[in-house]
Amino acid sequence: MGSSRRRRRRGGRRGRRSDGQDAQEAPQREGASRPARRLAGVRDAIDSFGGFLTVGAVAVAVVAVVVLIALNRPGGGGGAAEGEFTPRERTAAIDGRVLGDPSAPVRIVAFEDFSCSHCGTFTHETEPLIEEEYVEAGLVSFEFRHMAILGPDSERAAAASECAATQDLFWPYHDLLFRRQGMPNSGWASTGNLKDFARELNEALDGGGLDLDAFDECVDAGVQERLVRLATDEAGQLVVSLGGRPSTPAFLINGALRLQGAQPIEVFRREIDAALASAGADGG
Repeated sequence: MGSSRRRRRRGGRRGRRSDGQDAQEAPQREGASRPARRLAGVRDAIDSFGGFLTVGAVAVAVVAVVVLIALNRPGGGGGAAEGEFTPRERTAAIDGRVLGDPSAPVRIVAFEDFSCSHCGTFTHETEPLIEEEYVEAGLVSFEFRHMAILGPDSERAAAASECAATQDLFWPYHDLLFRRQGMPNSGWASTGNLKDFARELNEALDGGGLDLDAFDECVDAGVQERLVRLATDEAGQLVVSLGGRPSTPAFLINGALRLQGAQPIEVFRREIDAALASAGADGG
C-alpha cells in the first residue's frame, strides 16, 4: 500500500479567522435577511425573560448583534482557518471527483457540503487514511458528490470546486476549501475569497496549477452553481430513498447507504472490509 507524502510549502499566507459550526443538519432555506433574523433572535430572548431584561442588557445584546453582523459580512471576517496550506500528494488515479481505480471491488460515494464541519472532520482525519490504506492499494474507489444544503456559501464553494475540476484540480482545491472552511452563511465562500483560494493554491503548488483567468471567468459565470443545485437535489432524494436523513456527510458503499456522519476510521475499516469480503477481495 502507498503512503501519503507531504510537500513543504514555501512562503507564508495571510490567515483567516476560524469559526466553529455544527453542520450535520437538514437543508436551510433563507427567508428573511440574516440581520433581521438575528435581531428577531434578540427580541425572542427578551420575551423569554418575560420582558424584564434591563435597558442596559438590551443595549449589550443589540451591540453584540451589530458586531456579529459586521464580522459575518460576505468577504469580510467570517472567514476560515488560519495557517499554511500544504497540498496533499496523491499517487492513486484521479478522474474528476473520483479517486482510485474505477474497477476497484469497493466503491465509496461521499455526499458532502463544503460548509459542513463534520465533512471537514472527515476530510482532515479519516479520508487520508482511507486513501492510504484502501484507495492507493486498488481496493476502493472514492467519489465526492455535492450535497450543498447549508446555504449560499455551500453552493458557491461547490461551484468553484467544479471550476477547478474543469482544469483537473478538483482535489487540491477541495482540500483547500475544507482547510479554509468557515461558518455556514458567514461569507467565508464569497466570490472574492474563492478567487483568493485559487491563488493560494497556485502559490502552494509553486506557481503551477490553475489558469486563474479561466477560473475567475467560470466562477463569475455562475453556470456551475445551477449544476450544483441539481446535484444537491438528486443527492438528497437518493439518500432519503435509501432510508437516510438528508444530512451530510453520508456514504454509499457499493450502492448501499452504510454510514452517515463523521465516523472514525475504525468504523470505515469494518464496513470496507465487510464489503471486500462480500466481493471476494482480499483486504489484507
